[in-house]
Amino acid sequence: MIQMKDYGQTKEQMRRYLMGKEEMINEIVSLCNANKDNPHCSIYWLADMIKEIVEGNSCLGDLQEASND
Repeated sequence: MIQMKDYGQTKEQMRRYLMGKEEMINEIVSLCNANKDNPHCSIYWLADMIKEIVEGNSCLGDLQEASND
């Protein structure tokens, strides 16, 4: 079992922190595919969303999990 110091993270933030590389890549690819033809999606917004995925603040994976239930 992985033990980490508690820096005030929620369980969700810890889960995201421990997210595998493949899961993170899948979230980023999904985000890019969803906005590929979106003329209202700027590169800055897209970069911010990718940063949220990397930092573990994204809810994209949760939306995909909820739709699979």
